[in-house]
Order: sequence, then C-alpha cells, then structure tokens
Amino acid sequence: MLKNKMKDNRFILLFIVITIVALIIRLFLFKFVSGDYDVFLREWFDFFKENGISGLANYPGDYNAPYMTILALLSYIPINSLFLIKFVSVIFDFVLAITIVKIFNEIKPNHKKELDLLLYFICLLLPQFILNGSCWGQCDSIYTSFVMISILFLLKEKYTKSFVFLGIAFAFKLQAILIFPLYIILFFSSKKFNIFNFLLIPLMNIILSMPALLVGKPFKELILIYFNQTGTYSKNLVLNFINIYHFINGDVSLFYKLGIMVTALIFLIIMIYIIKNNKTWTKEKIITLALLTVIVATFFLPGMHDRYLYIGEVLSILYYFTYKKNFLLVLIININAIITYVCYLCGITMNSLFSFCFIIYVIAILIFVKNSICLFSNKKDKT
Repeated sequence: MLKNKMKDNRFILLFIVITIVALIIRLFLFKFVSGDYDVFLREWFDFFKENGISGLANYPGDYNAPYMTILALLSYIPINSLFLIKFVSVIFDFVLAITIVKIFNEIKPNHKKELDLLLYFICLLLPQFILNGSCWGQCDSIYTSFVMISILFLLKEKYTKSFVFLGIAFAFKLQAILIFPLYIILFFSSKKFNIFNFLLIPLMNIILSMPALLVGKPFKELILIYFNQTGTYSKNLVLNFINIYHFINGDVSLFYKLGIMVTALIFLIIMIYIIKNNKTWTKEKIITLALLTVIVATFFLPGMHDRYLYIGEVLSILYYFTYKKNFLLVLIININAIITYVCYLCGITMNSLFSFCFIIYVIAILIFVKNSICLFSNKKDKT
C-alpha cells in the first residue's frame, strides 16, 4: 500500500512539474505581438473597451459571437489585452491535453500510468501547440478542445453529449466543420444516433450567441457569419498550408467549386465503402476515421490556411500513441505544422521545403489510406 501511495505521489508531482514548465514556457512568449493581434484582435478588444458588452450588437471582425463574448467580458479587466487574449487560449491548451489523456484512457484503460504523463507532456510541449496561443494569440485550442470532448463522448456512446460539445466547437470556430464527415458517415453506417442529434449543433450556436442577441445583434447576421467568413477567405486557393493546391494555379473561383465537389465525392466514396465493407464499429475505427476525415478535408478543400489541420495534429498524436501505426504520417503532419508556424511568425517563405514536405505527406497519406482500407474491410494489414 505504501509503495502504491509513493507511486501515486510521484505521478501527481510529475503532472504538476509538466504543467508548471508548460505554463512558464508559454508565459515567456506572451509579449510577442503577431500580425493577427496587431491588425485584428487588438482592434476588436479596443472596441469592447469602449463599448462594453453592448458592443456585441455590432462588433467588428468576422469571428462568431461566442468568442467575441469572451473578448467583451475580458475588456472589463484592467490588464493588457495581449496577455488576456493569450491566457484564455493557454487555459484551453491544458483542457485539450487533459481531454486527450482521457480519450487515451477510454481506449486503453489498462495501460501503464506513466504513458498518461508522456502523452500529456507531448500535447503541451510540441512547438505548434505552444506557439498557437501563447505566441500567435490564436484560439484553435478552444474549439479543438470541444471537438475532442465530443469525440470522447462519441467513444462512450453518449451521443447527445457528443453533439452538444460538437455544437459548442462549431460555435467557436468554423474549422470544427472539418470533423463533421465523421459524424455523417457514422450516422449512415452505424445508425446508433438519429438525425435530430444534428440539430443540437445549430442550437448550441444560438444558445452561446444569446448575449449578443440580447443586446441587439441581428439574428440574420449570426446565422450568416460563417458564410460571410468563407467569402472573405476565398481569394486564395491555399495560404501557407501544405496541400494539393500548393501546385495549382488558375481560376480561383473555378478551382474552389471543383475542390468542394471533389472533396464531397471522396467522402461519398469513403462512406459507401464503409457501409459496404465495415461490419462492426470499434474505437480504433472511430479514431482512424476521425483522422482520415480531417486529412481528406484539409488536403482537398480549397481555402485552407496555416492552422487548419490543428484537429488533425492532435488526432495524429493520439492515433499513433494509442495504436502505434503510421508514424511517418504523424511525423510529417507535425513537421508541416511547425514549418508553417515558423514561416508565419518569422515572416519567411520556404517554397522548396514545402514542395519536399508535400511529397512525403502524399506518401504518408497513401500508406495511411491503405491501412485504413484494411481496417474497415477487416483485413489484416501486412505493412
């Protein structure tokens, strides 16, 4: 008993040490001013400084109301807006890391507890996860945390809770839509939840937008905000992101339409294949399909930007840590992320390196697809 207690204390101590180290590293980066903060976030925050919570009725910018509500509430605190904005994202860095560990425990309940600490360490100390919130000032950890909580409840077969958190994720960031095909394919192939669960997604958006609605924000603007956001970023096929459009030049409008149709067709093929060949659903298949979904969406959809594979980066780590498969894919996904962060934050371009990483990425995706086909057809993978 004493020996077990000592082990538990050591576990708690190491957890605290990792948390403190991860927090200190982030705090050192708080003074860095990114272009996004300088051009957008500072202006939005100053607007709420002048107008308070009532500013939610006509705030500037194209972020959805729930995130803007956080900025409005933070504006009452007499601390530098740069630090406040970053601190919120950093809080969710830890929420995300803990959630990933919980998912790992749900899948592998009888593992060595030291693995929890290692996974927690990786999720907090990979460069892009450090840089996203504490340096860049972005909020990708917020919506991704809710996506992962949604997946956790999906694995537990608590579907109402899963869709509630998916709705919260979508309310914070449009990029949560990249995981939607997972739920659509599961709906048609497993039939374990009904179509009314999907109504929880817009419902959560409306609920979280209530402060803005109550102070006079037009309902129509809230409904159309993501459509307008999509239009704003439709001038480039790709921006500082490694996917198929890295090598495509031409009519942006034409390739946007083609890209969306091709992506939809690919997901239709995936769904038909799974319905035809997959006999039973396992947690491994759900995690695999989740990762495949995000990879396909970000690789073939136009308009992808630097951080849009954030969900995929997190999922790739969980996937390899749990199943010890496709290390090349996990490695190149996270290397690509680090490169794109360095390019943006340092203001440099690495086109030749992007091209090389693209080739490795395609090879890794093809291997992953092959392994996924074997998994869903219940065939033993020989690679």
